[in-house]
Amino acid sequence: MSDIEEKISLDELQRNIDRAIAELPSKMQTVFLLSRDEQLSHWEIAEKLAIAEGTVKKQISNALKIISERIKPRLYGATYLISIHIASNIL
Repeated sequence: MSDIEEKISLDELQRNIDRAIAELPSKMQTVFLLSRDEQLSHWEIAEKLAIAEGTVKKQISNALKIISERIKPRLYGATYLISIHIASNIL
């Protein structure tokens, strides 16, 4: 796979991740982005949003599951294409 193809694949993956995050329920999205973008701890998020720390943990866990499920089919496709490319270069 060329550097350009790899860059396109990574850009596409990032767009898919961003799309999955945008589709999260509003409160879950807020918690997730505070964790990932602002790198706040579970405790800091809980304090900032006046919710239980356990709720923060659960929201992040659920967000990761949802995002993973939404991008998984695209990852399988990308993995398949990479495998074909590698096999064609070996043969």
